[in-house]
Amino acid sequence: MKQVGTLTTSLPTLTPVHGFSPTSVLQFAQNLSGTEPLTRWQLQQSGSDLALDELEISCPNCGFDAGNLAPRSEIGYGFYRISYGSLTLGGGIVRMVLTGPGTDTFDLVGAGTLVDPGSTIASGTLSGNANGGFKLKLGPNVLKPMTWNQAIGLDFDLVLRDGMIKSPKSPGQVTITTRYYSASCKEKELDARILHQTAQPQSFVGVPSGTPRLTATTPPLLLPGERLWLAGSSFPAEPTVLFESYDGDTIEVPASLESGSVICSVPPGARTGSIQVGGGAQLSNPLWIGSAFSPFLTVQRTGAAGAAQFGLSFQFEKAEMQLAIQQWKATLLNVDVSFAGLSRGSKVGEWSTTGDASQSFDVLVDAVSASKLQLVVGDDADDPDGTITIESLANGNVAFTYARSDSGALPQIQAAPTEILLTLDGIHFSQTSATALPLYQASAVSVAALPAGEGTEIIADQGVTVF
Repeated sequence: MKQVGTLTTSLPTLTPVHGFSPTSVLQFAQNLSGTEPLTRWQLQQSGSDLALDELEISCPNCGFDAGNLAPRSEIGYGFYRISYGSLTLGGGIVRMVLTGPGTDTFDLVGAGTLVDPGSTIASGTLSGNANGGFKLKLGPNVLKPMTWNQAIGLDFDLVLRDGMIKSPKSPGQVTITTRYYSASCKEKELDARILHQTAQPQSFVGVPSGTPRLTATTPPLLLPGERLWLAGSSFPAEPTVLFESYDGDTIEVPASLESGSVICSVPPGARTGSIQVGGGAQLSNPLWIGSAFSPFLTVQRTGAAGAAQFGLSFQFEKAEMQLAIQQWKATLLNVDVSFAGLSRGSKVGEWSTTGDASQSFDVLVDAVSASKLQLVVGDDADDPDGTITIESLANGNVAFTYARSDSGALPQIQAAPTEILLTLDGIHFSQTSATALPLYQASAVSVAALPAGEGTEIIADQGVTVF
């Protein structure tokens, strides 16, 4: 190029449009030597990377114990998430199931967004023995050649069955090696693949004699109200269990010791994080435990303090990487409700959500009778996103139910924290008496949790609370 008085030239600048840096990490629920820990496996494939074709994880010092596995049994579970840049497109459930007559091959079977129930997302093999040589292979991908730099990300968050992978017998550091092979990036170069290798250091420690040691949980998911069995050793005679969520909130519950196991009930509000067994001044090592479904509901009165009539606000919280909510219910105790003056189309409140997709809707009357009010959440009464039913019961209580408008036939994962705030300021509630405190109890129902489809919902129950 020539300019007046100055000659300038430029060199082309090439900006990489793709890379190859998927992340695969094994996170042991505890790092004690000589145990058979439950293991979390996270595999993240960025949308700016080449498509992943084959993966191999090896740890010579960790063992693989197939003695407690049966052909065609489930050896892991978890979630997958599909993203486009920072936007979450959806996700679903994954089960890791042994295939064939032996215990060395598996399928990742899923259901959810872009995956029909029971579909195989990927397949792999397991190898090694109880003393060492653990190796996990995933792939090769039968869908290659795949498009590169397509901006679609695919993440897996799986928990492998406890007792299957054995930690080293002695304390010390081991190296977990992961080798990735890319899918072909061009249709005419089917063998043009890229190899990428990473090393993950992992330290295993011993435990002083007499210190509580926690090795496994049954079931491996937090289901509020369910009994939780904790395996390990050196448990105190009068144990407690400490639940600590990923955001630092803690709940401590009493427990019992039966046949060497600690048993407790999963409290309402327990979320993904870690658990520890305590007794006296000692705490055990923490174990990571997942929560497929533990939403939490709070109810508050709105309006002037002490007023005879009041409105209500419902705040519903759901942590990230949990099953989508199909229905939730609340029973209001010692509360009256009046529907006088309401007709179809009347606005009685507002519904708003925050999370991946923040939005706000009006709450409108759809149908009304003396004892029951049908509401819709949406842009108008003829195009609802969900329905709300409020019913005055004969015993002086009020039943409140919300249901999604879609059928929810496929398991869905909402992979970001979600908060729903529902304010009903156009409906008149009141206490049945000045001395009877208003109470509420709540429950929520997930979309079907397994590829089996209907009948596999998870229900989370919440205790009675004053509002």
